[in-house]
Parts: sequence; structure tokens; C-alpha cells
Amino acid sequence: MTAFVLKLIAMVSILSDHVGYQFFNNNLLMRSVGRLAFILYAFMIAESFYHLQNKPDRLKYHLIKLLILCAVSEIPFNLFDYDSWFYLTIQNVLFTLTLGYVALIISDWWMKRWKNEIIGVAGSVIICLLAATASYFIRSEYKVAGVLLIIFFYLYLCKADEMNLWQRIGVLIVLFAVYWFFYIWARAGFRSEPEFPRMWTGLKRYLPGTFAAIIPIALYNRKLGYHSRWFQIFYSCFYPLQFIVLLIVRAGMGQ
Repeated sequence: MTAFVLKLIAMVSILSDHVGYQFFNNNLLMRSVGRLAFILYAFMIAESFYHLQNKPDRLKYHLIKLLILCAVSEIPFNLFDYDSWFYLTIQNVLFTLTLGYVALIISDWWMKRWKNEIIGVAGSVIICLLAATASYFIRSEYKVAGVLLIIFFYLYLCKADEMNLWQRIGVLIVLFAVYWFFYIWARAGFRSEPEFPRMWTGLKRYLPGTFAAIIPIALYNRKLGYHSRWFQIFYSCFYPLQFIVLLIVRAGMGQ
């Protein structure tokens, strides 16, 4: 399975999630399919950094692109989900993806700066935790769990070529279990009682959709597949574009 296919699945799944939420009364099947979206976007962020980590100019370009998309997406996101131009309670998911990317860039710089492995690893862990904490305070979607997932995916990618299919599936199951725990805990505001059980009860129906993302990631062959500049632009802009299109459709339906 190529990067092109993963990107297609990510775009289809995020569209399914938002259409199911707005137009089909929170349809469980459509929203479960939508659980793949963030995970695949997070995976492609980690994969992008993995290939560009020794190309500072391209890293800088990609980071600037993410920051621009964060800003461009915020108003369509607010209008679509909350019917408001400005809504500070939660920020769009691209802020989480950007924080994860920044964490990878800075921790990689730190690791290369220090020859002492203990100092390098300790500093890298602190940097990643600070980025995860920042996501909680700015209230971006998926918060701490989302940033940590990107870090986990990068660590997975560093070893993926050494594993066979079943080993990759096993590692991903453990990774997803840790991610799911942090996702529920973050949604519960890091409270054990009574918020964690309540969040678990409300979100467990999306567990199959979340773990379904293991299949395309485990089958990923580390190849680009079809690639063109126009497709890359479309993929990069798809998140804000789908909000704009769905807002127009909703307005046309009088909702």
C-alpha cells in the first residue's frame, strides 16, 4: 500500500466523518470510518519528517505550509462545527499535527547536538512532552494523544523495515492501545473519576474504527505511488476545502 493510497483513505474518511456528523444525524458507521482520518494524517506527518529530517530547507517549507493551513482552516472549522467565526474552546486538528511536527524537528536537533546519549534522549523526551502539553493548553483536537501518536509513529517508522507484517501489526496494536488510553484520558481532562469511565462509555463505539487504521499502516510499503504536484496541493488543502464545500452545501439545504 503506497503513500498515495493512504492519503486517499485519509481524505475519504475525514469527509465521511464530517458528512455523517452534519447531514446524517451523527451516523455511527460514517463516523467510525472517520476515525481513520486523524490517525492516517498523523502517520503521514511522521513519515514526512522521517524522509525530510536531513533536508532543513524542505522541513522549513513543510512547517510553514502547516502553519498557514492552521490559520486558513480555523474559521471554516469554527463555522462548520460551532456556527461561529471565532471559537476559542477548541482549535482545529492541524494545530495538533503542527505541534507533533515541531516536536520531531526540535527533538531531532537536540539529539544531534549532544553526543551524550542520556542527555540527548532525556531532552528529546522533555521536548515531546512539552509539545503534548502545549496541545492541551491551546485545546487543539486530539490534544496530548494526537501529539504523542505522531511521536510514536516516528519511532515505529525507524524500525518498521526490520519487521515482518505480523510484527508490525503487533507493535501497532500496542501503540494504538497506548494512544487510545491517552485519547480517553485527555478527553476526560486527565481526571480518573468519574470523567474517564464516562468518556470511555461514550467513545468505545469508535474503537473498531480506530483500530481499523492498523491495517493500511501495517500494509504500507514505504513507496510514494502516484505522485504529482497538483495531487499534493489538493491533499494539503483538502482539510479546509472540505469544510468550505460542506458549508456551501449546508447553506444550500437551508440548514
